[in-house]
Amino acid sequence: PRAARDTVPRPAADASSAAFPAAARRARLICLASRDDTASAPRRWSRGAGGSEADAEVLEVTRKRGDCYGCGVALQTDFPSVSGYVPKDEYATKAHHRQLDGMMLCARCSDLSHGRMVNAVAGQGGARLQTGLITPAQLREQLCSIREKKALVVKVVDATDFHGSFLNRVRDVVGGNPILLVLTKVDLLPKDTDLDALEDWVYHEVVTIRRLTLAGVACVSSRKNVGVKKAVGAMFAERKGRDVYVLGAANVGKSTFIRAALKAMREEGNFGVPAKRLPTASAM
Repeated sequence: PRAARDTVPRPAADASSAAFPAAARRARLICLASRDDTASAPRRWSRGAGGSEADAEVLEVTRKRGDCYGCGVALQTDFPSVSGYVPKDEYATKAHHRQLDGMMLCARCSDLSHGRMVNAVAGQGGARLQTGLITPAQLREQLCSIREKKALVVKVVDATDFHGSFLNRVRDVVGGNPILLVLTKVDLLPKDTDLDALEDWVYHEVVTIRRLTLAGVACVSSRKNVGVKKAVGAMFAERKGRDVYVLGAANVGKSTFIRAALKAMREEGNFGVPAKRLPTASAM
């Protein structure tokens, strides 16, 4: 199959007055390191920041055959800091045994499954923009394609940090598609919490105050299997043949919810649902 190519900017060895590459200029990636910086000083990257544009070269990331079963990204063997990386020897072994399709886990997903903090978006966890990360604006632009599709959007929010994990301006991303709000981690709330009352409060907070129309609300604990079947039932009732997109802030439990939902589907007799090599959930 024809290899796909991504362009990932990296700083050149020596800054000069040469023209900034067109691809990097379009991305508005600006190196804030000055000419007087020492060789040992780390380069800091910012998007759309002030300062003079420094020289940069564009890395050609060749995407190979096969996807990571944990996140779905196409694989590559060139740059460990870029998504989809797997070691060359490991890739060659899998290719030799014809085990590329849905059989490999990229380095980022492997780190997540071992409890490491992995950033994908600049600003998350205080991470500066660097090779392999994208900006929130870029992520929002990628997700805006959902507006043009007929889909059901499952918006995941952390019950222990409702306001902090509630993504605002979600309608700018999903358009008029119906939204099912899933409140995760309810097992971390006090044991005497009334989940029906919590759902009523969420309806009031979202529909009345935030003016966001919802197709429904479900309170779940993906790890304790609380409310998952109810959430899956609501998804099937609202889906009506459409694709389902799961959106949410970092670490709200999206992957864990998807894994629990797939398990619930299998238990209900949907044997077409995969039982292994599921989306990677953080071990944190």
